[in-house]
Amino acid sequence: MPAVSGYYLPMPRCIFLDFFGTLVEYDESRRLDNVTRSLDLLRPHAPDLTIDGLRELLDSIYAPFEAEANATGREYHTDDAMRSLLHQLNAPADASSVRRMSHAWIDDWRGPITHSAGLASLLDDLGIPLWIVSNTSTPWLVGDVVDDYNLSHLFDGIVTSVETGTRKPALQIFEAALNASGYAAQDVLFVGDNPDCDYHGPRTLGMRSLLVGDRPDAAVPEDHRLATILELGSHPMLA
Repeated sequence: MPAVSGYYLPMPRCIFLDFFGTLVEYDESRRLDNVTRSLDLLRPHAPDLTIDGLRELLDSIYAPFEAEANATGREYHTDDAMRSLLHQLNAPADASSVRRMSHAWIDDWRGPITHSAGLASLLDDLGIPLWIVSNTSTPWLVGDVVDDYNLSHLFDGIVTSVETGTRKPALQIFEAALNASGYAAQDVLFVGDNPDCDYHGPRTLGMRSLLVGDRPDAAVPEDHRLATILELGSHPMLA
């Protein structure tokens, strides 16, 4: 059994993995490099709308949604933000129009998402069940990106905050993931890049956890930290 921080522990039977910042990276500086789909839908109602104008408008719309979600732990839906956007531009905001806008915006937004070249080999070599447990306000986003990178065969399931109604580190999303996977907390290793959401949060339910990050965290033992996800396979917890 592996020895980590002075304790001998059995091998985990399942790994829960955060998505954004852990399995894939998002370049925020390129967030609006290409907003063709969004602008094409909006320009009939806002012909003078520019990329910078759209950026400012979206930032102002998303800010209160994010603030409330972070304060309460309750996740919102991308449709809610897009409905607000359409209302502000005096554009039709029926259910069909909102959903078209949501898909257009998310298709534009996901452009800067990238992943490491060795990720598929790493995950395949782990040889134990893998689940993605991610905060996101868009139900289809994580699954679509996984499909785009031909990684879907490597995962047993995906649990997202928008589907469970709560975002990490609220306990409900971890409980939902445990229920969906069928594993007990003590059999699961959680791996992610956010100290509160992915390291401390899972531990409140009895899971083990590792933090992904290239800088030390005073509240996380050094042997519980991976510089990148590509170090996971060689960590003592999985040796």
